[in-house]
Amino acid sequence: MEQVFDLTSADPTDQQAVLRWINEVKAVNPRNEAAVVTYGRGPDLVIAGKTTRAAEIARAIGDLHASFTVCGIAMKNQTLDSSQLIPNVEVVPDGIGDIVARPRAGWGYIKVGQ
Repeated sequence: MEQVFDLTSADPTDQQAVLRWINEVKAVNPRNEAAVVTYGRGPDLVIAGKTTRAAEIARAIGDLHASFTVCGIAMKNQTLDSSQLIPNVEVVPDGIGDIVARPRAGWGYIKVGQ
């Protein structure tokens, strides 16, 4: 099963939750796919120098084969550059568009937030 996680928050509780959920989804079935799409304030999770979870993200990407993407529109609005991202985080042109397309392709949708 494929799951897309929608993260718009810079809240540390939300950041911790999405990483925990990825671990839980992969523990149930290692073949499950997990993708985190960030926009709004969500990119703080994957910005070097802002995130406190770089090691956890690296493990999720490397060991669990999760993907992390950042909305290009959010990056432009926040004057961020892709060189500020931690390694192996990708930029998509439109994060919301990416999220909307995934359920149409059979992905489950999870909004991360309180």
